[in-house]
Amino acid sequence: MSSKNTAVFGIYKSVAQAERAVDTLTTVGFANNDISVLLTDAQTSRDFAHQKNTKAPEGAATGVAANLYMTFRVLQPARTPRRALGQLYLGQLVKVALTVALFMLAARMPHVSWPALLSAYLATLVVFWWVPFAAAPRTRIGSRG
Repeated sequence: MSSKNTAVFGIYKSVAQAERAVDTLTTVGFANNDISVLLTDAQTSRDFAHQKNTKAPEGAATGVAANLYMTFRVLQPARTPRRALGQLYLGQLVKVALTVALFMLAARMPHVSWPALLSAYLATLVVFWWVPFAAAPRTRIGSRG
């Protein structure tokens, strides 16, 4: 299936259902390296991915590590706006460097599935940016009255 540009997405209520879906995909010709599975429980996700021979946990770990560093760096108190901006720039620089270094480390691992690794990495970025935005209270600016 790797010669075709095919994407399949599914949402399952249990790990058993997800496992059956992965087994079906491999039966119809998808390679294990082309399949990514994201689960709500980090330990279950790690076990599932290693069992199915993907590198999705490594991709997710890259996104989490880089973004956690960035978050904690930016949340440090700053005395001036200039210092806060400096922390933001430094945090972004280190985040990018850390991401590149972890991807280079992943490239040295045997049997790297780049689609699985990058899908999990991108999923962490989506969660990192989408969850705070979705959770933020909605306020209207100005009033009609």
